[in-house]
Amino acid sequence: MRIIKLSLVLSSLIVLSSCLKSKNDFAGLRTNDNGGIVTSIAEDEYVDQDNHVIGFGYQPFANFDFSGPDEDVKFFTVHISQPRNMKVKGTLKLTVSMSNGSRDPLPAGAITIPATVDIPAFDSVARDVPVLFHVNKANLDPNADYSVVFTITGADQGAVSANASQIEVVLYNGKYFGRYMDETTVTDPNGVITITKNTRPVLLDNLALTYGRPSSIDDQSFLSFIDEYYVGLSGSSRGLSLIVNNLSSAGKVSTYSLIYPTYHLDASGKVDGVYDTRTGNNLNVTFTNDLSNKMVINNNGSRTFEVSYNVTVNAPDKNGTTTSRAFNVQEKYTYHPIQVRIFY
Repeated sequence: MRIIKLSLVLSSLIVLSSCLKSKNDFAGLRTNDNGGIVTSIAEDEYVDQDNHVIGFGYQPFANFDFSGPDEDVKFFTVHISQPRNMKVKGTLKLTVSMSNGSRDPLPAGAITIPATVDIPAFDSVARDVPVLFHVNKANLDPNADYSVVFTITGADQGAVSANASQIEVVLYNGKYFGRYMDETTVTDPNGVITITKNTRPVLLDNLALTYGRPSSIDDQSFLSFIDEYYVGLSGSSRGLSLIVNNLSSAGKVSTYSLIYPTYHLDASGKVDGVYDTRTGNNLNVTFTNDLSNKMVINNNGSRTFEVSYNVTVNAPDKNGTTTSRAFNVQEKYTYHPIQVRIFY
């Protein structure tokens, strides 16, 4: 039966090839010469896909310090696709409009929208480009709850997606806050509690809109960790922890929450302390030189944060025992290209 079905499919493709232009590919199906250039908003497509698959209801965010110096802020990402035989020529020019969203109205003049958003030509079949607009912060209220609707109203080449041309973005007051890709490695001298280069999307945040945290660690210089997927799917606050493999039972692998880390950054972005998110207690870690132990902001849409330290805590050990020992933790965070969140 499978052979018959495969034969029918192959026959159909061979017939189809007679009316398709082929360039070194079977029936012309590997690449498409037809179609046109299409521009869409990546966050809009991401949210729509998530709603169909998981249903978390992600909301796009723009994260920046309301009271700092004026800066260019990333508000959304444009996705441009182009067929093989119809490329962007020179510069693709997009026109974008802005209006108040469903939250507090933005003060006049707070965001400067240029006449066009200019995107240089490229050779690949698709490209994602962050869109940054200049923010004038003089009239921003740090306690306000602003949101803005951006609409791509036109493109001088190709078409604008009818289904992904508009996005409402919440403005979030926090210099370091946002969604990151986190790579975690935990090393146990006894080889029991461990994980290597585990990667997942997480928030670095103040948790004020989700769980809250002790007043002793509650300002913007403290970054708390939250795994939104874990919390969203399980409902458990273990999503605030570093979850690692527990090999204490022979032949079995379970998970274990080693610590609940909140990181303190000094004025230069250097990490100078690690605290327990639940209690605010200082974990008294010893920083190592394996990583830089700081936040680096290249621009509002490009940030990296890495930290490495030894932390001594009680944890499961071999033969069903629990011992106190020093674990080495290394974490590398990269600002996620899609700034959305489910907890807000």
